[in-house]
Amino acid sequence: MLRTMVVLILLFPLKVWSDSGQKSCLPERTAAHLVWTVNAAENNSLLYQLTNRVQLVGEQSGNFAQFKVRFDPTFDGVSLPYNLYAVLILRDGEPVAWWDYTRSCQGPGLSFFPGREIALPKVNLVGGGAERLQIMVWGKL
Repeated sequence: MLRTMVVLILLFPLKVWSDSGQKSCLPERTAAHLVWTVNAAENNSLLYQLTNRVQLVGEQSGNFAQFKVRFDPTFDGVSLPYNLYAVLILRDGEPVAWWDYTRSCQGPGLSFFPGREIALPKVNLVGGGAERLQIMVWGKL
């Protein structure tokens, strides 16, 4: 009995320390984690399936890239809403866009149903050659 109490007393600070780290409201896994290479001299497009019903669409023209998250336009059924939590875009390893729709975990994110889409703000590109955009999306049905 005494041995059990000593072990519990010694382990309690470890439990408190391990629980004191900052938690995130974002899902542990991203809905998308991809690299898209664009070139300002060309127009490029991207279509990535986040789920079997929801897509990430990217259009690049000149020095701008525009993204949106939407339900597949060919899907005409009924679905639970898609919840978009955050999007991070890095250009050649440097962050160029971060949209946190949970407002630092103060809100539920953006929810939308089939037939709707979420247009994200434009991303400025440097131009003058190929650029690698690393795109991470947190969201789920």
